[in-house]
Amino acid sequence: MAVTRSMLSLLDTNFVSFLRYTFTKTIVAGDIKELLQLRREVSKDVRDASTRDKILPLLTGVNEYLNEIVEGYTQAGYRLLMDVKLKLMSRLLIGTNEPYLKGLFEVGLCWNPFLNLPYIPASSIKGVISFSAHNIGYSTEAFESEKEASELIFVDSYPVDCDEKLLDIDIITPHYVEVERSIKETNVKPRPIPFLVVAKGVVFRFIILQSKRNKPSITPQDMMKILTAAIELGFGAKTSLSYGRFVFKGE
Repeated sequence: MAVTRSMLSLLDTNFVSFLRYTFTKTIVAGDIKELLQLRREVSKDVRDASTRDKILPLLTGVNEYLNEIVEGYTQAGYRLLMDVKLKLMSRLLIGTNEPYLKGLFEVGLCWNPFLNLPYIPASSIKGVISFSAHNIGYSTEAFESEKEASELIFVDSYPVDCDEKLLDIDIITPHYVEVERSIKETNVKPRPIPFLVVAKGVVFRFIILQSKRNKPSITPQDMMKILTAAIELGFGAKTSLSYGRFVFKGE
């Protein structure tokens, strides 16, 4: 089944529902060739539907949503420790085991079905930040402690702008569809698998808040140093292949 570009608009179509509706019959039928072709077609349609001019209202809306989160936490007694925008200098792949897209493309991507956008989970941000803090000599008690709750609140990071498009296509090519070594090397038929990633040039907003209950152990200057170290590590999967590399917006 070919998917025409006019069928998909991220502004008025729930992306996850659209994909599941599009793929269901082919997956149930078990037609691998048709499924592979459908993946290629849908990947291109999704990429073309995610250009900046088509999704800018979504990006503007999520930025306002993040403003409301900050306002809610500050009214609840938290101070804003960090609110920065980071720009992707390479593709981003995060949430490879997330169910929304993995069942369709074999490689997942963190996706919020309500906001209709990809995101970086707060837990992933906290993990990279905590690891970076430890690496450069800061105590990690501000991030995790057995005695009391963390003084820091990490917010899921969402895209709020992009250069050209929000999503792009990547491909992996497993050499063995069958169990490895069950057939001769000369009979192996590599099968390209397209999947979606966040495109280079997308701007994410990173927000960290801090409790006012105790004397803070991390200052905004400390967090900036830690975040700078975290940027060097990268976020998400395939960072060893230069995925998930950010710079401060404006650099």
